[in-house]
Amino acid sequence: MENLVVIAVWIAVVLTGLALLTVALFGIRSALNGKLRPMAVISIAIPAAVLVVLYFVFGDWAEAAIWTTLITAVLAIGALLLSGVRGVIG
Repeated sequence: MENLVVIAVWIAVVLTGLALLTVALFGIRSALNGKLRPMAVISIAIPAAVLVVLYFVFGDWAEAAIWTTLITAVLAIGALLLSGVRGVIG
């Protein structure tokens, strides 16, 4: 039964890797066709930049990933609140 868990984890890792590869390939295709929107690029670049910076701060990818997830969630909630308030006021 323990081997089943290991196999399931590897399947999840491989599927995640394939999904990331697919997203990257379609992103490259969109870039070559000139269909990239600046806000879409920024929304992907911010978490990646935060991850790299936090890796150099903590020296551990796992801890950097956890903090990046938390920071990105807070930024997303803040952006939603800001856009909601802007919609009410404006």
